[in-house]
Amino acid sequence: RSLGEVEGIQNTCVRIFDDCSTEYDKKYLNEKYPMADKITINKENLGADYNTQKMFKDFANSDNEYLFIADSDLVFNIDILKQIKNGIQELEEKNETVIFSLFNAHTHKAIEEYSERFEIKKDIGSAGTVISKEAVKKFINKEYSGLISFDNFYCNMLTKEGARIFCTKNSYVQHIGITGQNSFLNSVDMGINFKVDTIDNAEAIID
Repeated sequence: RSLGEVEGIQNTCVRIFDDCSTEYDKKYLNEKYPMADKITINKENLGADYNTQKMFKDFANSDNEYLFIADSDLVFNIDILKQIKNGIQELEEKNETVIFSLFNAHTHKAIEEYSERFEIKKDIGSAGTVISKEAVKKFINKEYSGLISFDNFYCNMLTKEGARIFCTKNSYVQHIGITGQNSFLNSVDMGINFKVDTIDNAEAIID
């Protein structure tokens, strides 16, 4: 619901990857996400890491230049696309590799401050992350064994290539899930550091 209220969402390419859900079918997803350009339903459950890898491979073969990973349990700030655009512009102007999260999770500690908008981290989770095709090409063909989470895998690969991993100081999405393949009960950032413009906006998004 909050994704549909994001300003400019109609001008983006929305692709949904259903990981062999037993609860939803394609008809339901079409009705729930009328803005979707493509809906892919896996024939078997891949798990979060391999499903994310599948998203990256799909993106690498697309005409799009930037990927924003939107977990099913994210709540979105209404102006998140503006924040993404501004973040991309800043990093490109400074000749940085474009990889940054708009979810500032306390489980991923900052290494140093970078700018008014960004801080640098060792790694970030996939949910709420923006990455350029240029960055994806640096790791997409490298073998992923599943021994670590896929987000740790590509952060490590990009760091070895000399990239720095960024995160916005304010969160522009809220990750509300407490269960999942890579989730732990004590790592939930329920309502903490979630950037909203107005109280009305917050109520509209969270409702």
